[in-house]
Amino acid sequence: MTKIRGFIAVICFVTFAFGVSFAQSNKDKFEYDPLSPKSVVQAAKEMLIRSDFDSMLKVTEQTEKRKTQQTIDAIKENRRVLRQLQEEAEKLHSFEILEEEVFSSSKGELAVVYTRWQIVRDKASTAPGVKLIEEPGREISKYSTVYVDYLLKQFDGEWKIISQRSR
Repeated sequence: MTKIRGFIAVICFVTFAFGVSFAQSNKDKFEYDPLSPKSVVQAAKEMLIRSDFDSMLKVTEQTEKRKTQQTIDAIKENRRVLRQLQEEAEKLHSFEILEEEVFSSSKGELAVVYTRWQIVRDKASTAPGVKLIEEPGREISKYSTVYVDYLLKQFDGEWKIISQRSR
């Protein structure tokens, strides 16, 4: 009888815990305008920073959706993957949307959103055996700048990220 009560108590606790986390996660969902490519990219950045890859599935299609699903699968297989992704997300210093271009063709509309990411550079991120050489009068930047271009396409009137390229 004691084992059954203990089992019921565990079930109640787990149900309560997951219910609270589910309610919390629904409360923290991302608000964005699916009719604006810039807004979709901004929301995807927030999802990435919060490691909310399930939400990212809603703003991606085609290649990017497959990549996102592969990330989710890798996290399910190995929880250390999530910790590594979170550590990388913490290195983000700044994010800026530089420009948006929309193109129309007979096959539909496409948009490109150009962004600039500044990421904190740490000494551990350099390749083994490579040392940063400090030259007199020349300051080494604490940040790496990465330009990322997002390609978006409309699906049922909503913009979705279908591809991205870093340069």
